[in-house]
Amino acid sequence: MTRAGITVCLLAATVLPPAAARAETKPRKVKLELKLPRPQFVGTPKDLKTANLEASRKTHKREPFYVPAGVKNVALGKKVTGSDMEPIIGELKMLTDGDKEGEEGSYVELGPGKQHV
Repeated sequence: MTRAGITVCLLAATVLPPAAARAETKPRKVKLELKLPRPQFVGTPKDLKTANLEASRKTHKREPFYVPAGVKNVALGKKVTGSDMEPIIGELKMLTDGDKEGEEGSYVELGPGKQHV
């Protein structure tokens, strides 16, 4: 609010609990243990050079990903709907069955064009 060229700021005071009490309300983070699928390809030829090619994961490890303690996959086993109810390969329910492999019988291929699930 401005009055006669003087700006007046109104501040609301926030009362914070002591640091010990704040720490208790902060969710504890734990390292997410990922079970990744087996690689489906042998690898990239060593002489291939391009600006957008990531370095091999053998030379550097993926950094750990931390999540709140007790987090779980809420989509696992849930009913799936989408714009293509009859995929070319597989079934929509395979998207939430927990199978991460990329081999035959483990993936879904939707029809051409924009799709959503």
